[in-house]
Amino acid sequence: EKLIYLPNHFFSKGHAVQKEVMAPTLNYPAKSTPYKTGTGSPQSNRCLASILNNKKGVPKKPSIVYCNYNKFLKNNPETVRSWIRILREVPDSMLCLLENPTNGVSYFRKFVHEAAGKTDKKTGKFIHGDGDELNNRIHFLPWQKNPFDHQRRNQDFCNVMLDSWPYNGHTTAQDSLYGGVPIVTRSDGD
Repeated sequence: EKLIYLPNHFFSKGHAVQKEVMAPTLNYPAKSTPYKTGTGSPQSNRCLASILNNKKGVPKKPSIVYCNYNKFLKNNPETVRSWIRILREVPDSMLCLLENPTNGVSYFRKFVHEAAGKTDKKTGKFIHGDGDELNNRIHFLPWQKNPFDHQRRNQDFCNVMLDSWPYNGHTTAQDSLYGGVPIVTRSDGD
């Protein structure tokens, strides 16, 4: 073994050169029902949200699908509030997250609901905002044990990855890049 010096680099991941990793593409194969890895576009797969879901706010054909596949522990309140702002400002967009851990989904949804509302200064009562509608545009994918299946899902479910801050994605960011999915991140914390 030899030590390799990689200036300006702190993390390397070898599975990008393995044959199981699919090359990035903008030519999406047709969607299959039920879902099969490597089929459909982020807009047609809709983070596996049911097309029969008639809840207010669920776009039938999303304009763009954002994602973040980091564990919930990387998502601080400031980061999630920035995602709420993005969903509000981009009509018919969706956010696709990894349900990791599964029991954290209800807490995440509760935070979105509460962060979207406000407290009346005179009465102290909570005034509902658009949290329910925003929650209808946020969907969760189950964990994949096989890292190659997880990497392939990036192409199938995500147009743009929204990175976490201040604890950024490492492996998940590389998986997105290997899948040809660009990442929006913060470099200065502002």
